[in-house]
Amino acid sequence: MNEYCERAIAAMNTSTQGADPELQKRMAIVLKHLHALIDELQPTDKELYQVMDWLNQVGRDNDFIMLCDVMGLTMRTVDLTHDRANATRANVEGPFPKDDVPVYNNPVNFAREEEQGQRVELRGIVTSAETGQPVAGALFEIWQTNHSGMYENEDSVQPPDNFRGKFYTAADGSYSIATVLPGPYEIGSLHSAVGQIMTKLGRKRFRAAHLHYRIAKAGLRPLTSQIYFEGLPDNPGDCIFSARPDNMTHLTPHPQRPGHLLGEFNIRLANEDTK
Repeated sequence: MNEYCERAIAAMNTSTQGADPELQKRMAIVLKHLHALIDELQPTDKELYQVMDWLNQVGRDNDFIMLCDVMGLTMRTVDLTHDRANATRANVEGPFPKDDVPVYNNPVNFAREEEQGQRVELRGIVTSAETGQPVAGALFEIWQTNHSGMYENEDSVQPPDNFRGKFYTAADGSYSIATVLPGPYEIGSLHSAVGQIMTKLGRKRFRAAHLHYRIAKAGLRPLTSQIYFEGLPDNPGDCIFSARPDNMTHLTPHPQRPGHLLGEFNIRLANEDTK
């Protein structure tokens, strides 16, 4: 630890009015890592100011969340916050959830007849991660893009609340969703500060195809996650590192619906008090 890091940490005083000792402990950790970064990279003062100017532009672009996403910070924080033994892994919520959406009967069909795209049924059983017993009456909410990778709130062609809805799991914990395979899409802007640095890093800004969902039931930990689809070409390059095996389903030809695909994805919810 260099002398300036030591002095910056020592300058914090727990006894002054308004001091936050817990924040001071965390800031000491931040300072140690930042100074270690400076010591390893050894930037010039001009380069340091260029980094600060770039971060200011990220703020003007309102892209700090995206920056955290593409650096893997968001997914790592989600894991640290929500992972519980034997429970289905959480995933990022994303920017487009809605609370006031239609309520449907289970099984539910979210795909209108005129909707384009590959028809798919997703089904499974929601159970307790502790007991394995089915969870009846859990509130299940989903939202997704259409086949071309557009959410309804950013696409004037789609009707309101297209591919959005809520329903409850059946008495045996089961659910069934008839929909279309959502399309992958590009996030952010090529011309933003984050977009420009991703170009320089040789990275793409594509999200792999996925379906968002939230599940809630009294006495159990609410789960916000996503379902991905095995074998799709955009999975390995998902720009926020969100497409992982724990959140994937395997698609096969549907045995009862010619031309449709079937994916099974069982979900395990932890108890509310599980640490």
